[in-house]
Amino acid sequence: MPAAATINKKAHDNYLRGRYHLNRPSSKSLTLALSYFKEAIKQDPRFALAYVGLSDSYLSLQNYTESDQEQSISKAEVAINRALIINPLLDEAHASLAGIKFSHGQLLEAETSYKKTIELAPNYTNSYFEYGGLLNHQGRYEDAYQMNKKAIVLDPLSITANYDLAWIMFELGLFSEAEQQLQHAFELMPDGPTKYLQQNWSKGVDLKYFLSEFN
Repeated sequence: MPAAATINKKAHDNYLRGRYHLNRPSSKSLTLALSYFKEAIKQDPRFALAYVGLSDSYLSLQNYTESDQEQSISKAEVAINRALIINPLLDEAHASLAGIKFSHGQLLEAETSYKKTIELAPNYTNSYFEYGGLLNHQGRYEDAYQMNKKAIVLDPLSITANYDLAWIMFELGLFSEAEQQLQHAFELMPDGPTKYLQQNWSKGVDLKYFLSEFN
């Protein structure tokens, strides 16, 4: 049994429920994700992937809720360090660690970590769209576009990857394509992360239409 996994069925079920809600980013879903990951950890304190999920949930809270950024990052670090103590070679944990470095503004270190994680775990979707987020932040929009396209090839139903691709298309000036992509993202999750959209998309596409239509 790999150190990342668990033989506790209830812990595994709660982990899967946590991942489901983590992958449907909204304030309500993230709150549920946190509770499921905490329950999984309570049922199996050495379930490394549950700590990864907990860390990812805390990091995501910065984008979708009014939570304190420093506090969320600190809690994410505690969780991911625990995962790495249990399994130092866990690829998912290293992807999350890269996200923490990004949150601290350690962009070069984060990029190195994302590249290494993709090399070691080429089928882990999160690494691609999270790295795409870093590239987008740096204004490297074409590279970000390619990363998110790869994420969607791996998981066509990834809500985060589909939303992110719409924003990157906007940055590239592909307004018509961005609007179509945003429509597709809303179809995947009609009650999607409107707060995140409002924070990251200030012009170019008629957000008012989408926000009134789907929320």
